[in-house]
Amino acid sequence: MPVPSCADIRGTYPSAWTSTQLSRMSQEELKQCVEVFGQDSLLSSEQRRSLWVKLRQLLSPVRELSEDQVLELGSLVTEIREKDLQDTNLSNPGVLAHLGTLTDWSPKKMRAVILNVLRKRKLKVEQLTVVDLAAFGHLICGLHPSEIKKLSPYNLRAADGGIDKLFVQTTGLWSS
Repeated sequence: MPVPSCADIRGTYPSAWTSTQLSRMSQEELKQCVEVFGQDSLLSSEQRRSLWVKLRQLLSPVRELSEDQVLELGSLVTEIREKDLQDTNLSNPGVLAHLGTLTDWSPKKMRAVILNVLRKRKLKVEQLTVVDLAAFGHLICGLHPSEIKKLSPYNLRAADGGIDKLFVQTTGLWSS
C-alpha cells in the first residue's frame, strides 16, 4: 500500500486513506497536515487513533498543548487519553466551544474535559452559567445524571433551545 504524503492528503480526503497508510506517514509529513486531518469529520476512530499515536510523539507533553494546537487537532483531540485531557488547559471558551461541537467523544473523555474546566475555574456543576453550558455543547452529556439534575433548566434552555430536549430523551430527567 502506498504511503501518502501531505500533498496526497491535501489532494484527497484524509479519510480516504487506511489507518495503516496514515500510520506509516513520516512525522514531518504528518506535522504539515495536522489541520487537514483535524478538519475531516469522516475519519474513523481507528484512523484518528493511529494519527494521534504518531502525533502524540511530536506534541509531547500533551498537557502543554497550546490553544491553537488543540484547535488545529480538530476531531483528533477526541483520541487524547483521559489523564491528558484532565491535565491540559482546555478552559478557554473558544476552545471549549470547538470541543463541544465534536461528537466522537467517549462519555469518560467528555467528563474528563468538564471536570478539568470545573477544577481550573474552581466551580461546581450547579454554578455553570448559560455561557458555560453553550460552550460545553455535546460535552455536557459526560456529566452523570445526578449532576445534570443540578443544572438550571432555565440556563439549559437559554444556552440552546433544544439541549434540554436532548436530556429528556437520553436521561428522562425533566419533562417540560
